[in-house]
Parts: sequence; structure tokens; C-alpha cells
Amino acid sequence: MVRNDAEREFLRSLGDRVRCARSAVGWSQERLGLECGLHRTYVGAVERGQRNVTVVNLGRIASALGTPICRLLPDRLGAPEGETEIGRLTQDPACRQ
Repeated sequence: MVRNDAEREFLRSLGDRVRCARSAVGWSQERLGLECGLHRTYVGAVERGQRNVTVVNLGRIASALGTPICRLLPDRLGAPEGETEIGRLTQDPACRQ
């Protein structure tokens, strides 16, 4: 259960990163779901920040997208984008539309 605003924002940011990576490869939510063995509605809920995705499922998504899992993870709860070194390293101009 998501308990506070920081957790909700973390999940929204994670979902945005998943959506961006999926869009970058030109896949629909359905195609990503097929590639990683998850239902398209689950993928959509992750992208909207409505699911607290497990590490295993996030690994499946990252693997299907051909991206390291760290590129999908926000830095930490409550941290502004790009505030830490990982944030700076994972900034992708293609995702900042």
C-alpha cells in the first residue's frame, strides 16, 4: 500500500521512466506485456504509478526493453529528478519531451 505523497511520486516517476523507455523502442503496452510476460493492464498501471511493482517484475520489464533496471528507478523517495549522481547519469534527453 502506498502511504504518502513521496511514495506516490516515486511510483509516478518510475512509471514515466517505463513509459519513456517503451516509447523509445516503439512498443505498445500490449507488446511490452507480451515481451516480459505481464498483462497489458498491469503494464499500464505501472506506467500510471498505480502499481507498486515488484523488483522481479521491474527486472522483467527492464530486460524486455533492453535497459538496465537502474535507468527505470528514480533516485530515492522525495528526491528531485537529477539531484544525485544516478539521477544525472540516467537523464535521457529522448525522455524529456
